[in-house]
Amino acid sequence: MSDVEKWCPESLWLLAYPLLPDAPQRHQGGGRRRLDDRAVMATILFVLQTGCA
Repeated sequence: MSDVEKWCPESLWLLAYPLLPDAPQRHQGGGRRRLDDRAVMATILFVLQTGCA
């Protein structure tokens, strides 16, 4: 089990995923790659549950 699966289990992800906006389109070669939505949510949940800042 990865850290992402530990902090954001599949059951929670299935509830939250439909609420997220679609990824914006970016121009060819512009900006940096988008982070994985589930990994970002897992990080937010980790900070909320542990109080780590």
